[in-house]
Amino acid sequence: MSQPKGVAYDFQVAHDLVRICSQLNEKIHQLNTLRGPGSKQLLESWTGARRRKFDTDLGTETAALNSLANQIRTLIGLVHEANEAATVEAKRLLISGSGR
Repeated sequence: MSQPKGVAYDFQVAHDLVRICSQLNEKIHQLNTLRGPGSKQLLESWTGARRRKFDTDLGTETAALNSLANQIRTLIGLVHEANEAATVEAKRLLISGSGR
């Protein structure tokens, strides 16, 4: 896929995007860890309908966060692929002399 004339790939933006997505992914992991097994000890004595609803809601929210984390990891992978493709293209342009 060729770039439109005058459009350059911005490696710094790609780097920043990966950094931010990685931070977000880590925060999601931390949140799920805090809300997961560790919190169950605090809730051991809580029973009944409200507890069941809480557990159901927590499971739904955890699944949604895990799905978001998977999408973030996919995006990070796509940015890495774009970086590789842009690097190959930049090398090709330098070798052919078109990048001057």
